[in-house]
Amino acid sequence: VPVADAYREALPDVRFDAMDPAAADAWVREATDGLIGQLPLEITDGTLLALVNVLALKARWERPFDASRTRDLPFTDAAGATRPVPTMAKDVPLADVWAVDGTYVVELRCTGEPGGAGGPGGAEGPGGGGARVRFVLGEPGAGAG
Repeated sequence: VPVADAYREALPDVRFDAMDPAAADAWVREATDGLIGQLPLEITDGTLLALVNVLALKARWERPFDASRTRDLPFTDAAGATRPVPTMAKDVPLADVWAVDGTYVVELRCTGEPGGAGGPGGAEGPGGGGARVRFVLGEPGAGAG
């Protein structure tokens, strides 16, 4: 896709040449300190643009999970493969669970204590409290979308 010179000059850190999949995966590994090993998509000759965004949150749960309740449960990935994975479980107050368009949203709060979110102030959320993490859960086997 042709890109005007003015845009290229305004974005000196953006590459406009052909993407090398191995180089892109190496960049992802480096940019995420190894948290993500490769892009979650396949780069082909037909790929015109890959826009990738990552958010990592280092925080402590306001109400920690009880480690003794962790069990290996079956997990089915996007490719349809099922394998056991360690799964945490806890009771969540009804006020922190609601339904939206056939899905369930579960909100877990993090503490705002120092050292919780990779910085001296902790995991800051709106109003200075701890961050809130929301999980959107569909029916088992429903898949994304």
